[in-house]
Amino acid sequence: MEWHGDDDLKALDEALLALREDNNPMLLSEYDGFCTGLIVCPERISSKEWLTRVWGSDGPPKFENMEHMQHVIDLIIGHYNRVAEMLRPPAYYGPVLTEDSRTGEVLWEFWVEGFMTAFALYPEAWKRVTRYGDDRELAAIMSLLDLSKFARTRSERSQKEKAEYDKDAPDVITDVVLELNRFAKEQPPEALFGGEPTAKWHSAKMTNAPLRAGGKIGRNDPCSCGSGRKYKKCCGAN
Repeated sequence: MEWHGDDDLKALDEALLALREDNNPMLLSEYDGFCTGLIVCPERISSKEWLTRVWGSDGPPKFENMEHMQHVIDLIIGHYNRVAEMLRPPAYYGPVLTEDSRTGEVLWEFWVEGFMTAFALYPEAWKRVTRYGDDRELAAIMSLLDLSKFARTRSERSQKEKAEYDKDAPDVITDVVLELNRFAKEQPPEALFGGEPTAKWHSAKMTNAPLRAGGKIGRNDPCSCGSGRKYKKCCGAN
C-alpha cells in the first residue's frame, strides 16, 4: 500500500479538526491510538461499530455534501488501512503523537486515550490475552494500563516520575503495540471472526471522559495562550 506520509496525516488532521466541535470528535493522535487498538484487538471489529466513536457523542456531523462526507470517511478508513498495513508481518509501528506547539512537549496521553477507547469496545476479547497469552503479552497489557492510570493521576505524581514517563512513553507504546499485534496475528481465524460480539461499545464505561493529565492542560480546556479556543484546536493541534 502506498504511504504518503505527512500529506496524508495533514489531510486527516485538517478533516478531523473541521468536524463539529460540540460533538467532541477525535483528533489525529487520539484516532491513531484508537484505530491501532482496533487492529491489535484479538477480535475483529467492523467499521460500522466503531466509526461513530470518531464522530463524537451526537452522531455524524453535518457535511457540506455527499462528496465531502465521502472524502472524510476515505481519510479515516485510509489511515486505519495504513496502520493495518504497518502491522502485517513483519510488523513495524510508530505512533502519531501530538506535540504542544509552544513547548514542544509530547502529549502521548491523547494516543493512550484513543487506544483505551478501543480497548473498552470489546473488553471480553482482551481477556484472551490473560487466558492464553504468555508473560510478554501480559506485561504489554499491564504497561498499557499503567500508562492510562498515570495519565489520569499525573497531578499526584512526582516531577521525577513525570519526566520518566514522558521520556519512556513513546517507546513503551511502540513495544506494547507490537507485542499485542503479535498475539492477535497468532489467533486462529475462528477467534477473530466466529461468534457474536462479546460486548457492545455503548455498554463500555472506560475512558468516556477526556483525560486531564494534571500539570498538562486538558484537551477541552481553554488554551493558555489566551486565544479563547479549546486547547485541542489551538496550541495542542500540532
